[in-house]
Amino acid sequence: ICVLNAQIEALKVTHRVIHMDATHSGEQLRNEIRSRTSSLYGRGLYRRDGRRADRMFYREIEKTMGLEQIPETIRVGYGLIMHNADERIIPTEQGLYADPGDFGFDELQNSGLDLGAAVAVLHMSTDGQWAYVISDTDAGWVKSDSMVLSSAEEIRRQKDSNVPKVIVTAHRADLF
Repeated sequence: ICVLNAQIEALKVTHRVIHMDATHSGEQLRNEIRSRTSSLYGRGLYRRDGRRADRMFYREIEKTMGLEQIPETIRVGYGLIMHNADERIIPTEQGLYADPGDFGFDELQNSGLDLGAAVAVLHMSTDGQWAYVISDTDAGWVKSDSMVLSSAEEIRRQKDSNVPKVIVTAHRADLF
């Protein structure tokens, strides 16, 4: 398993969040977000109410992204996901679908992040409700209230530790 993991890491298709550089290129991030967003424009996707997502829909989302506020050099922040969280292509809980009435697959759902997943935080939306993050497997927008900010050192200490951990998701639990 260790050899396979090393081979996958060498392909650069995954990230090691806890070992990322302390800074990230703002231009690179703006270009990545624009590329992901513009890939949606010509697809003729539908909203839940059956209307096509038009240019106005995307303009409002772009305002929320606040790409013009991204500095040339980003100081990377870090966080831990507090509960299972959706990772979205654009910062909205609204879904977009390939066909009207076919709600089986939300085209904006990029991935899901599990409880305790480490993320690198690169940018916050203008309303503060969304964070653009890099996880070990992908990048996208997550609701900012689904994570807690932390230092890189604390996340490394937690992730690299061999100390057994227990995560309790109820207000009470018996531990044996």
